[in-house]
Amino acid sequence: SCLVFSSIGIGAIAYKILFAELVGWKANLLNALSYMIGMLGLLYIYYRGISVDIKLSLIVLYLPVGMISLCYIVYRYIKLYHVKTTKSHYIAILRRSSGFFLFTLLSIVVLQTDYMVISQRLTPADIVQYTVTMKIFGLVFFIYTAILQALWPICAELRVKQQWKKLNKMIGVNILL
Repeated sequence: SCLVFSSIGIGAIAYKILFAELVGWKANLLNALSYMIGMLGLLYIYYRGISVDIKLSLIVLYLPVGMISLCYIVYRYIKLYHVKTTKSHYIAILRRSSGFFLFTLLSIVVLQTDYMVISQRLTPADIVQYTVTMKIFGLVFFIYTAILQALWPICAELRVKQQWKKLNKMIGVNILL
């Protein structure tokens, strides 16, 4: 299952690529399609009466999610293989992405640390309540992330063009929403 969830994490880059190309609807379509395929796989197992454990169920549900997005990344690499890049391109990309990497790394550390602590200190009922609360927070965070991913390429473009007035207005409007 580690491989499946790693492929989902790495494959999520494909969705960011689609949003950056201003075709975010394809990212949403691929994401919905992959979850539908996973759900159909679970329904197939259920109606055929196949006995599987929770690990295999998770693999059946999430493997299409990771594989479809990974296939898109492979497609992009093949399509852009002949494009020449220089060291300055890589440095610019690394400089712009370093903040996202640090934020993601810190969020992973925080999310894993809290579960280690609560497993030692809380009762099973409290852990369930905490997990349900985290699922609700995850839904809200998903909506926030979807909006952010849709707006980020536009904000980056405005920043590069130094159109600060439009950028500040967009940030202000979306904070209120």
